[in-house]
Amino acid sequence: MPYRIAKELLGLYPGKEIKPGSVTERSFEDVKLLCEKMNKINFGIEEDEKVQCQKINGSHFEVEETLKLFSSIDISTYETYIEEKADIIAFEKLSIDSCIEHIEAGINMCGIGIDKHVFYIEIVNKVLFKTQNMKLRPTQKIAVLFTLKSYKSSCSSANDDNAKSGILQQIATSEGKTLIIAVVSIISVLEKHKVNIVTSSPVLAKRDAHDQTSEKLFKTFGIKVDHICYDSAKTRTEVYKTCHVVYGDLTNYQRDYLTDTYNSTHVASQRERDIIISDEVDALLLDNGINTLYLSHNIADFEMLHSLIIHIWDLVNCHIKNGGACKTESFYQKLRASIFPVFPSKDLPAILEITENEAKSFKNILLQNKIIDNDDLILITRKDMLQQKFKSIQKNYSENETSVFTHFIHKYDKIMGGIYGDLPEHLKPYVKMHLKEFITNAEIAFRMEPDVEYQVAVPKITTLKERVEPQIIIIDRDSGIHLQKTHWHKGLHQFLQLKHGLRLTALSTKAVFISNITFLNKFPTIYGFSGTLGSETEKQELYKFYKLKSVIIPSSNVKEFYEERAIITKTEFSQYKEIFDTVQEKMAKGRSVLIIADSVKQVDLISFNIKKLAENNLSENERKCFTL
Repeated sequence: MPYRIAKELLGLYPGKEIKPGSVTERSFEDVKLLCEKMNKINFGIEEDEKVQCQKINGSHFEVEETLKLFSSIDISTYETYIEEKADIIAFEKLSIDSCIEHIEAGINMCGIGIDKHVFYIEIVNKVLFKTQNMKLRPTQKIAVLFTLKSYKSSCSSANDDNAKSGILQQIATSEGKTLIIAVVSIISVLEKHKVNIVTSSPVLAKRDAHDQTSEKLFKTFGIKVDHICYDSAKTRTEVYKTCHVVYGDLTNYQRDYLTDTYNSTHVASQRERDIIISDEVDALLLDNGINTLYLSHNIADFEMLHSLIIHIWDLVNCHIKNGGACKTESFYQKLRASIFPVFPSKDLPAILEITENEAKSFKNILLQNKIIDNDDLILITRKDMLQQKFKSIQKNYSENETSVFTHFIHKYDKIMGGIYGDLPEHLKPYVKMHLKEFITNAEIAFRMEPDVEYQVAVPKITTLKERVEPQIIIIDRDSGIHLQKTHWHKGLHQFLQLKHGLRLTALSTKAVFISNITFLNKFPTIYGFSGTLGSETEKQELYKFYKLKSVIIPSSNVKEFYEERAIITKTEFSQYKEIFDTVQEKMAKGRSVLIIADSVKQVDLISFNIKKLAENNLSENERKCFTL
């Protein structure tokens, strides 16, 4: 199938010579034809598979019908009306309500001969040209039209159990997704919708909200736009309340939803959940679809567990350095016995100088009277209270049994001698429940590498009340974003603080949570854009979770991408040498080079070694660009 499509696409430019380094822009008709071919169901597949593909990708008929709206309407017939309304909007600084009135009047003047969404697109295109000397490219117009036509009202969705309002579109890098999203948002607001835009990080949300082209276009239509990546809840509340279009990363949206729902903070509750637009939709909806945001709950008494955390860290640290394995039952029992008073069942005959049967009988007596539990943990840890307990029950037992009681009390100090310290009684159940997880996380912290999964750094200070001190800052491996407000749970964060000699913070518990899938499905309409939607299997997963069809949009220009052969080296130094030689070769041709690494640590290593190679092999003038 890929071969047949590639052959057909190449056939669009028969005999046309494409010069190296030149950019060949496709005409609207070429883009339209490509779009039809790329979304066409192949004839070589089974009928039931074809039905499934049509369900996921949209039928060829649906794609053709949408694209026909551009070619079947002679825009020149309505040019006068479009020009008139575009001039008014571009130069008269109207409110959003006035813009809506003028556009609706323009549609009415055109009559039934024009599709309203095509009219909206042409109006925005004209305004963009008049105010910024830019025009929407054919691919951008088609992407916007597919998006608008995928909207279903709540009534029509209710009549179709499988229906979901929205669409997912694959749009190549550099095709202007930011502008496409802005145009879709403008037209949606003109149709009286509230728009929420989700990006993969707060950095992108802030960037896109203040993108020069988009911001000016929003302002021209009287549309108020902002982001929700503020620390102040009051500021976020104002953004939700007053803005037509809101940008933000998924974490900030989810946090405000959870605090509103469970803590009644009323930050975002006044905003209707209407349309949500997702940039890099494959990452948010599929790759991280099952990711869950937890709001932690700090408990003041958890500070009393600091000594426990230090104790566990010391034992695990020492055990690993001596070559021991932490996941064994023997190590768990050893550590547990150092924290909780454990009844020495196996050693009891030797300690009390009694027979095996007498030891078994004595243990049953302790169990019956709730002096120990089924896990051999001693429940009465104070010697005076234990003596009182024995006095109250000894009348029920024989002289031999009561003598064992007395002997046990004499040996009690020896039994309790290995305990590191008393835990607060009300925290013991919590520690018992999570002790194995604490041990596992202590080992993970021991083996984690700084500048890979996390960094030790002074975070960006946003208020005067914040401490200026080094902290453990989590790094999102997928995006490279520093998650300053996120902490690992079950002691992992605290063990890393001990590892690097930082101030120990209190443990926290998970209070409320929501997954990405659950949150996104709370919106009746989802529009998604991505550079790649993946294979048919991945599209099926997206359809399974969100009931959204997928469409592939062709690129505006003919691509001249060339993938060079991969290079595998025997040593790490040889790898740095290959990178250095490649960078030098490209720069000699006047080209810039972007080096992408797996972690901050790897970036630092590559940077250090390339600079060293430049110093040893290049003249002072040549090495300037390497050492800046």
